[in-house]
Amino acid sequence: MFMQFPQIANSVVDIERPTSSWTNARLLDRFKAAGIHLLISAIAAFVITIPIVLWLYPSPFFEAAGGLNLLGIILGIDVVLGPTLTFLVFNKAKNSLKFDLKVIGLIQILALLYGLYATAASRPVYMTYVVDRFEMVSAAEVDPDELQKAPKEIQTVRWGHPQLSYAEQPTSEDERSTIIFSSINGVDLNRLFRYYKPFELAKPKIVERAKPVAALKNFNTAVTVDRALHAFAGQELAFVPLQGRKRDLTVLVNPKTGALVKVVDLRPWADPK
Repeated sequence: MFMQFPQIANSVVDIERPTSSWTNARLLDRFKAAGIHLLISAIAAFVITIPIVLWLYPSPFFEAAGGLNLLGIILGIDVVLGPTLTFLVFNKAKNSLKFDLKVIGLIQILALLYGLYATAASRPVYMTYVVDRFEMVSAAEVDPDELQKAPKEIQTVRWGHPQLSYAEQPTSEDERSTIIFSSINGVDLNRLFRYYKPFELAKPKIVERAKPVAALKNFNTAVTVDRALHAFAGQELAFVPLQGRKRDLTVLVNPKTGALVKVVDLRPWADPK
């Protein structure tokens, strides 16, 4: 019958032809749109990574303070989420395409801003000497009311390299008990700014309790230690552990004066098993 009525046959074929947005041609459109979005996102990710690594988490604090994990989340949102959503919704035939793309862009920007806020809040702002080690304190861990009880020169939460400080253990038994109960709730001495003192007062204790750098070879390979200490050949050095959120570091100090020399990426003790 269709042979006798070719026009009718063609009309039937047209009606039955797939109109899906997932045909080869339209898939190519989706890939192109997602690729352009991916390129833009990758450029944006590169731009925001530079200040995070150089300013918020200066070396070697980036991984030790958890910056690597946070940056991974940000890049996952920025580089993966946006282009993926664009691929899923892109269809030139949709009347709402512009609106859909605007919504995706807004979601991506909001997620990125939240990620940047979380990254800034997690940056290390104090490197506090407590008892026999340094401990990192992030911006999010600073209680503004508690900070007002610290010496004036320590009351400013800075950007960039964390500020050196010293938390002195109280001599009163009542205050010691208070600190113990406070630590049960997750607030240790390094976050009780009422006990903070200028870093200069910590130097005699650092001289007394610093360890010889030769001990670092018990926790790191000899090659790694020699490479890290090569720049200080001929200098007399000792070290103090630095407890980080994700990784512990080593603080090289002058064993005679207690002055900080450099923070290096060496393990200061055996890793827990």
